[in-house]
Amino acid sequence: METKKFSELVKNAQVGFYRISKAYPQIHNHEYWEFHIVTEGKIRHHINGKDYTMEKLDSCLIRPKDEHCVYKIDNQPMELLNIIMNDKIIHVLCSAIGESFYDKIIGMKNELNVKLDNAVYYKINDYLLFLLFLNATATFNVYLKLKCQYLYR
Repeated sequence: METKKFSELVKNAQVGFYRISKAYPQIHNHEYWEFHIVTEGKIRHHINGKDYTMEKLDSCLIRPKDEHCVYKIDNQPMELLNIIMNDKIIHVLCSAIGESFYDKIIGMKNELNVKLDNAVYYKINDYLLFLLFLNATATFNVYLKLKCQYLYR
């Protein structure tokens, strides 16, 4: 594989992240990737015709064209950290793991659900802070829809 500068790899790569505290019960899909992490409460996540009950620190990766929606359970408070990424950033991240990793995750028949531990969750928060820093220095094209209180609670 040809070695490229980091700035070349991430050119046109976009990442956004924000909190969701309301259900989104309309089944939909899109052209970008989403990584959901439940940060509070429980939800029912409907993905490609299957229902998953998710609670704090459960996560899932929604691929382009995956059909999904989010329901509250018994009107309990809920919160998701939603990280959205265009295909370019997923290619960059996957290439760090291996050249064929992208093809593996895009072609998987099962949904990609994982239980995170606190350490991993806090590392993700640290990474999001790093993205904020990169945005501030114009190194990375990051679009943010984040309430700062989330990172400092």
